[in-house]
Amino acid sequence: MLLEIRNVTKTYAGKSQSVRALDNLSLVLAAGEFVAVRGESGCGKTTLLLAAGGLLVPDRGKILIAGADPYALSPDRRAELRAGKLGFVFQQFHLVPYLNVLENVLAAAMATPRAKSNNRAEVIARARKQIDCLGLSHRADHLPGQLSSGERQRTALARALLNRPQVILADEPTGNLDRSNAVLVLEQLREFSQEGAVLLVTHDEQALDYAQRVVRMESGQLVDP
Repeated sequence: MLLEIRNVTKTYAGKSQSVRALDNLSLVLAAGEFVAVRGESGCGKTTLLLAAGGLLVPDRGKILIAGADPYALSPDRRAELRAGKLGFVFQQFHLVPYLNVLENVLAAAMATPRAKSNNRAEVIARARKQIDCLGLSHRADHLPGQLSSGERQRTALARALLNRPQVILADEPTGNLDRSNAVLVLEQLREFSQEGAVLLVTHDEQALDYAQRVVRMESGQLVDP
């Protein structure tokens, strides 16, 4: 299994009462799976992705990424595991504003010793190929502020794919996109899922059509669609 979420609970302390964002939740993804999680705002979808991605320590339960427990590792080893095994795509893009498209994509290659040791020319060629696949070759030298929302999201997706991850975690990746750009991003995620695994959380009904499996989240738990 590429991603295992086993009986995970996460509670946030509130001013008047605590909020249980994840409630003994379990979910398993194998290679070749594209799973979409839908649900109302505040049901715990983003918390699920953060915990699954090694970014938020759960109160109870276990996360395994390609068989490794990120929360049993040192911070440096955990970051290396994330960079080598996971790709993240968020609604807000998180691009570096003073780097152009190519440089933003290449930033992913600086995340791990393995990536840093790769032949620079090979890494640049791979980045350019990924940019071309996403229709951004003519924008390679442009800064994020010069791009449309769709172009920025495609840049973020190219960055997520650069290190050839095993799992992509996507948080509302089509939330700011028009239909044509949303379709392009979703098709790339579906293509990736033929060999890797995708866990996507979304409000977008059209995104559900691209997933092999759709689950609904409610009050920190997964329920039948």
